[in-house]
Amino acid sequence: MRKPLVTDVKTDVCIIGGGIAGALCAVKFLKEGIDFILIEKGRIGYGSTFASSVLFQYANILNLYRLSSMYDEQSAKRYHELFDQAIRNIKNICREYETGDLKETKNLYLPGGYLGRSRINKEYEARKEQGFDDELLDEAKLKDTYGFTQKCGLLTNEGGVINPYIFTAHIMNICESKGLPVYENSP
Repeated sequence: MRKPLVTDVKTDVCIIGGGIAGALCAVKFLKEGIDFILIEKGRIGYGSTFASSVLFQYANILNLYRLSSMYDEQSAKRYHELFDQAIRNIKNICREYETGDLKETKNLYLPGGYLGRSRINKEYEARKEQGFDDELLDEAKLKDTYGFTQKCGLLTNEGGVINPYIFTAHIMNICESKGLPVYENSP
């Protein structure tokens, strides 16, 4: 168990919160060489981080084709590029800091409702037009590959799963090994 912060300290940055978001901030500051401390009111990784799973997948409620009709195509594309880049960034952090819990996956996006097939086709075409490397699966391919029947599916390449508690604990240990203080039970 880590010590609480009980005295004044001098630092460039204070990260408040010892969950996965705090760990991601810590990684950024580590890479930039910024002096920081991290303060958690409870135990590191025991809040919502402990109770959640992190599944990276292409499953935005704002699909590319819908965003393109709401905004301009370039803004819609940029939104999805940033989304995909965020997934790649977390995967790279897992590799670079050897968190040991990354499982890379592809994601299968299936249609829902009576208009689902049309939406999947539109999404595939919009993503293809913008340069995303996805695969549109037909009913036969879904049956052969996954063993179930569905009219179609969109298979995307950027996906993964990590245990957020293990990830967070590992990053905090790295911070401490580099002399960057991490405090628990510090309201």
